[in-house]
Amino acid sequence: MGLLLAAVLTPVLNNLGGKVHKNQVDNANLRAHVAENYATKPELKEGIDRIEKRIDDGFDRLDKKLERLQK
Repeated sequence: MGLLLAAVLTPVLNNLGGKVHKNQVDNANLRAHVAENYATKPELKEGIDRIEKRIDDGFDRLDKKLERLQK
């Protein structure tokens, strides 16, 4: 009985172990892909801050032009 149980469980457990390892490798590859291709929160904040500054500078220039036209 024990030999039969071992004969059945050994391939099942080996197959399961292989699948777990494949999932671990796939997860590591996904983490590497995300780290290489997507911005971090600080990088995103810096980009947004630059865009906001450019927009503010543009409005300041428009305000100055409008003031000159009103004079």
